[in-house]
Amino acid sequence: PPPPPPPPSMGGAPPPPPFGVVSPPRAPAGPRPKGKMRPLFWTPTKPAAAPWLRAASPSRVSKSASSSTLWDALTPQEVDLQSFEALFSQKAKPKKKVMEDKTADKSAKGIKPFNALDGKRAQAVGILMGSLKMGVETIEKAVLAMDESVLELEQLKAIYEQRATLEELDLMKGHFSTQEAAPKPIPLAKPDAFLLAVSQIHRFTQRAECWIFKDMFCERLFDCGERVGQIDLAIDELRGCDAVQRSMAIVLELGNFMNYGTNRGSANGFHLDVLRKLKDVKSIDGSTTLLHYVVNAMMDPNAVDLSVERPLSPSAAENCPLPDADIFKHAADHDYDALSAELNSLKTDFDKFMKKVGEVSSTAKTDTEMHPFKEDMEEFAEDTQGIIDDQFTILRASQAAFADLVEYLSFTPTKRGKEPTPADLFEIWKEFCNDFRLAWKAELRKAAKRKLEANRREREQRRLAEMQNKQSLGRKAGGSELATRLKQKFRKKAPVATPPQPPASNVNGDRRNSLSAPPT
Repeated sequence: PPPPPPPPSMGGAPPPPPFGVVSPPRAPAGPRPKGKMRPLFWTPTKPAAAPWLRAASPSRVSKSASSSTLWDALTPQEVDLQSFEALFSQKAKPKKKVMEDKTADKSAKGIKPFNALDGKRAQAVGILMGSLKMGVETIEKAVLAMDESVLELEQLKAIYEQRATLEELDLMKGHFSTQEAAPKPIPLAKPDAFLLAVSQIHRFTQRAECWIFKDMFCERLFDCGERVGQIDLAIDELRGCDAVQRSMAIVLELGNFMNYGTNRGSANGFHLDVLRKLKDVKSIDGSTTLLHYVVNAMMDPNAVDLSVERPLSPSAAENCPLPDADIFKHAADHDYDALSAELNSLKTDFDKFMKKVGEVSSTAKTDTEMHPFKEDMEEFAEDTQGIIDDQFTILRASQAAFADLVEYLSFTPTKRGKEPTPADLFEIWKEFCNDFRLAWKAELRKAAKRKLEANRREREQRRLAEMQNKQSLGRKAGGSELATRLKQKFRKKAPVATPPQPPASNVNGDRRNSLSAPPT
């Protein structure tokens, strides 16, 4: 063992450290955390050299080490180390499983799960599970509470459409019954397990069907009402439009004139199929058709206002007197038999809905399974009671109005013995109104061009008249000026008196005067 250090002396240098020990003193360790903390990667500062080191070798100590530093002046602070440890401790890493566990896992993973679904169906259910991003427990709570904020109606429809069939459920349940006593039971595949768990929600199928019917009821009822309204609009246009009656009167007048003296002449009316042929009846020179002539007969040429209307623009046919062809196009797409069948189907579905609501309410065992499903569905049923019957009344009134229109127009379909339908009648009017509108637009262009030409000729005539007037005025003005000049030229001038001239002062002048003077 090393020898003990000598006793210190008064005024002497401190004893040197033992041989080989040169480390400076360290700060106290402080409180110890209970677990392992997250490391803080910093670089510690070098502490000041110990006094014995400064005294032993002054040359090895820097000037800064001999002075006081910030760290020497720090005082301990009170810190809540318990909460700090809870925030900045390291997460416990899971313990590695021993070899036996790994072998067991591998053997469990090696077991092929049971599939009651075929490949395409299992893939579709797997895609649905990925899109939902929620477990069966969340789905069950949302279905029982009818909470669309958690489970949207479209998601519910997707689950309902992918629900397991009775055969698939029997396969899944039969597999479970055979695996109860097995030492290593074969699990179900994830899509199969999902559908089985969904089927165990209390009356899931009935609840989903009631929820979907409630949402689709108003849409289906509105669709039926809209289609009936489109037929009624077409009926009103044919019964109430004055231009329809006027056009039919012109066609009847022209047709009787063309058929004069034949069996087809002197007719009181005509079948509406001829309206499709008006555009094909050409004039002698081929410059116009019977349809265009009818349009001209209905058009007022003085009504074309060139200062406002732009005849060559696409909106030139906006003032066409006949109804829009789209009105009859929409009406021709519907049929009373289909509308009646749709309302009957809606009424049948409503009766099934009420029956399913009773089944869910009667089999519910807890308040969660009963409420709020019962109150919500009963309120909906009370609000919609009688709406379907009202729609049937509207449909029957529309059918009666259509029958009156058929009789009013003396319309018979092409196939004899067939009851006329909206498509039979309104298809004719759709084509006629469309052809009439095109002809109206073309004749409007011609009328505008004729009016422009008339205006041009009128302006030209005014310009020529003004020029002739100016020329006549010029001729009159030129003749009077010539006469004035001639008068001035041949006018006799009056004699002008000249003053006496003074006598000449030069010699030559006097001599000339004396020679020229007569003798006395």
